[in-house]
Formats: sequence, structure tokens, C-alpha cells
Amino acid sequence: MRTRIPLRLLELNSPMMWQWPHIEEIVALMQRQHFNGLIFHQENLWSLLAHPSAHCRFERENLERGRIDSLLFLKRVIRYCKQHGIGVWLQGAANPTDGLLLQKHPEYPLIDTQESDELFWTQFLSQVMTEIFTELADIRGIIVNLAPPDVDRASLDALLGVLNRITRSHGKRLVVRDYMESKWQRWHFNNAISAMPPDVRVSLKATQSGYRPGLPNNPSIAEMPGRLKWVEYDMWGVEFGWTLLPCYLLEEIQGRLCWANAVGGDELEAISCKLSWEWVSNSSLVNSINSVNLQGLAMYGNELELSERDAFHIWLSEVLQRPVKDDESQRLQALFSQSFEWIRKTPYMLGHLLQTHSQIPESYEQALQLLFSEQYNMDPRYVGQSLFSSDDPQTGLEELHLIKLEKERAKFLAQQVRNQAHELTQSIAMPDQFRDLVLRVYERVPWYTEMFTRVCQGVAARYFIQRYHRHPEAHRLLNHEIEQMRQLAVDIDNWLDEGRHRHPHYLSLLFDPQRLLALAEDLSRVDD
Repeated sequence: MRTRIPLRLLELNSPMMWQWPHIEEIVALMQRQHFNGLIFHQENLWSLLAHPSAHCRFERENLERGRIDSLLFLKRVIRYCKQHGIGVWLQGAANPTDGLLLQKHPEYPLIDTQESDELFWTQFLSQVMTEIFTELADIRGIIVNLAPPDVDRASLDALLGVLNRITRSHGKRLVVRDYMESKWQRWHFNNAISAMPPDVRVSLKATQSGYRPGLPNNPSIAEMPGRLKWVEYDMWGVEFGWTLLPCYLLEEIQGRLCWANAVGGDELEAISCKLSWEWVSNSSLVNSINSVNLQGLAMYGNELELSERDAFHIWLSEVLQRPVKDDESQRLQALFSQSFEWIRKTPYMLGHLLQTHSQIPESYEQALQLLFSEQYNMDPRYVGQSLFSSDDPQTGLEELHLIKLEKERAKFLAQQVRNQAHELTQSIAMPDQFRDLVLRVYERVPWYTEMFTRVCQGVAARYFIQRYHRHPEAHRLLNHEIEQMRQLAVDIDNWLDEGRHRHPHYLSLLFDPQRLLALAEDLSRVDD
């Protein structure tokens, strides 16, 4: 069995990718870590590179200037990557309906039939893609994100048919990204992709939904025989803390890659690693506490049988900028590895998901939607177990107690790893910059745990009352948790203010005190 994945790609997906120094930094990183492909991802990329239509009357000249400026920058990126032996792929929504498209094509909102919609996208994609493949002749291909099928809109079959014809006529590759959530959406996607030639690649998430540590591998990787497959690994952490929180994944990455390689065989053509996210600016996996996962993915992509201990030791030696003793590596690896179990406990309620893109739910309604979502969002250790399914209130009270114990264990682990981080940064020689990074990151761990402890217990008490009607103990718990959440919002606000010069600005988004306060007020609205 082979031990090397042919294509190893990094995905850029934030405004930083339009800054030249960032491109230079990423290309240097790719050379060090043996990545051989760069994905330039922006959802509205085709809108950005499209000419304004004849119906566009406002800001036409400026829109055209913006298009040319973006095209010139991409030419520079592609030329620079080619000089360093790196292939470039462009990624965007197959049929973007963002504000920029509507500004350039004000006629689009008037379309009200499927036939007219398919005609519009056939013409739009033909024009845009032809120009892209002509002006950016050295790109390897395009990756398209398909929106779920909608009434009176172009079918997935029609969109894929157009894109396949254009890419094939220009000798480029087409990769179709599968991120359909429901069974109905996935059924439509599978039907559409099965009609495509075998060399139309499909890009699959490593897990069935968003990448969350501990979730099962995506079963689709073992399906679609005869189809070349790419597998996406979100190492930036949309679902596990945005690089602001520790999450050590070396063991999991190796296990997932070995499984994908075993079931995919030669059909597994590429792996990709997400470095950033377009909705959180100025944030990158590079130089973060979780850069160990990036380097691990790179090393395992080149040599699947490399030991986890060796992979960590190599990364640590580079970070500490010196030869590292075995006991130093073991102690720091023990600290880092505990974050995997911590992140699996903290934003869950007895295995049921209670976070949305790493944030607490914005309302009680959203909390219930998360808790009772598809089984593939659950921690596999709890699959088959339902929350408060018994009609017996006493059994429900026992579940409340289990939730409390689970959160107490998470809080104990959080405090323990924070203390260990302080101890190890004092006893092991390391650059000041890395020491400060470790201390900052592990300072956040107890705060994040406390926030989800309060939210989990508050939502659980509120649902208990909804499920079993008023109960003195549950009502007291709910009132207690609401007050705790209100006070915690004040405490977090003060903590964020005190550390505003030490932490990235988007920490205030992850720990948003107003979001916590709004949820507390929503939980307080109990029907009599």
C-alpha cells in the first residue's frame, strides 16, 4: 500500500490571501512542508472576476477596475507559485448570488423560472470561465461549491454539465465539493455527480458534517467507486476554536488519513488543509498553537507510517528552535494531547452538540436545533442515546445530574491543563514568543469551559421544564444558571477588556458577552 498522497494542498479562505506578503509567507511554508498545491478560495470569486452586464448602470467603471485588479493579482500569484513548483486551483460557489453579482447583473432578480435561471448561469459561467482559463492559463483547475437544489432555480445537473463542458474544452480539471447536509440534498448531489465522467473529482469533508474532533470518518470517502476523490481537513478549526483554543489532532489525523488511504486506494488523489476562514479576518493557522496539526498533516501526507511521537518531536524542535530532549517532548505532548479530550467534552451535552461554529447558541431555539440535529453530529460514544427521552421526571433529574458531573469533569480538566501549561513554560526553555502564546491560549481554556458549563446546564434545565413541566429542583437550577450566565457575561467582558492588547480582536467574537447575555434572557422566558 502506498504511503504518500499525490496531491497535498493548502486552502486559503480569508481576506489575507489578497495581501502579497501573506502569499510569500504561505509559499515559503508550503516548500518547507512539501505541499504541492494552493487553493485560492472565495465564495464569490466568479462574481469578482465577471464583467458587468449590459444592464449594469451604477459604478460600472469601478466594478471593472476591481475585476482587472483581482485578475492581475491572481496572475502574479500563479506565476510565483509556478516558479516554486506549486499548482494553483481556484474555488468558489458554482452559482454565486451575492451582492456583487446582483450589482453587476441587476437583471438576475427578475428571473422566476428554472429554464430562465439555467440559461442565465449557462451564459454567465461560459463567459467567466472562458476568460479565467484564457487569462489564467496556468491554473490546474477549479473547485466549485454547489448550493442545495432550490425550486425554480438551475438544477445541479445543469450546472455541472456547463462546468464540465467548459473545463474539459480548456484542458482543465473540475472538482465538485460535497457539503450537502440533509439526506435529500445528498441524494440529489449523488445523482448529479454520478452522471459526470470519472475524471470529474469530488471533494469530501473528512467527517460527514463540519470537522469536529472525534466524529466518525465520512462514509462517502469509501463510496462512489471509480471516482477520483479529494478529502478536506479543516485544521483552522471552524468547529473547534478558530486557532484561539488548543486542539491537538496528530493521532486523529494519522488515523483518518490511513483509513481514507485504505478505503480510497488510488482513487484518493488529494488531501487539502484549510488555513483560514473568510468570515474571521486576519486569522491563520500558521504560527498558531495548532500549527502542530498543519505540520502533522503535511508529514503524514508524505509518509503515513511516521510515528506520532516523531511527528510531534520534529514540530517542537522547529518551534523551540533547538534540539529537544525526549522528556521535554513527552511532557509537552502530554499537555497538548489533553486538549483533544477537553474539546470533545466542553461544547457537548452528553455527546449532543451544543455549539455553532465554536460559539454558544444565540437562542434557546437554536440550542434545541443543535441538540436534536442529525446523529452524525453526535459524539460517537453517545450515538443511540437520547436526551430526556423518558416520561419519568425522576429519570430526567438523573440526566441533569449526569450533565452536571460531565461539566465538572471538563472544568477540572481545563484548570489542570492551564496549571500544567504554566508549569511547563517555566521549566522548559523556549522562545519568549512561543511561551507567551502557550500562556495566552491556555488562559482561555477555563473561560471557554465555564461559558459552556453555564450554557449546557441552563439549556438542560430549561428543556427539563419544557419536557416535564414545572419542577422545583429544575426551576431553582434554571434561575441559578441564568444568574450565573449574567454574571459571567460581565466577567468575560472585563477579562476581554483587560487583555485587549494581548489577544486577537476576534477573541471577543468567540467569547461574545452580549451573545451570552441574550441567551440568558431567552432562557428566562419560561411559559407558565
